[in-house]
Amino acid sequence: MTLALLLACAPAVNHAPVLQTASVADGDTIDIPTVGVDIQVIADDPDGDVMQFRWAIDGIGVHGTDVQNSGSTTSTYNVYGAGNDGATLSLMITDGVDAIDLSWPMVYVGA
Repeated sequence: MTLALLLACAPAVNHAPVLQTASVADGDTIDIPTVGVDIQVIADDPDGDVMQFRWAIDGIGVHGTDVQNSGSTTSTYNVYGAGNDGATLSLMITDGVDAIDLSWPMVYVGA
């Protein structure tokens, strides 16, 4: 008689990335001067997964920022222009499974 041993593996637990710091707190208004302003975030992934930083303005992805930042924990976006007055800048930080979302209303203040 042959006995078969069946091992059940529990699915791996994934944790969402964690925001460490942001140059502007989530939900705070960004005052945009004529020369623009850099918004920088630092995050890490508790599981060591590679993160993507996806910036958008009013839900439309910002060209060139949806890139995989292999090994990077920092992302910076420069927002500028009167056309962004009243718009919302958002950022999704994802490890491909879980994500965190941040957003900032923007006001153009000029000079």
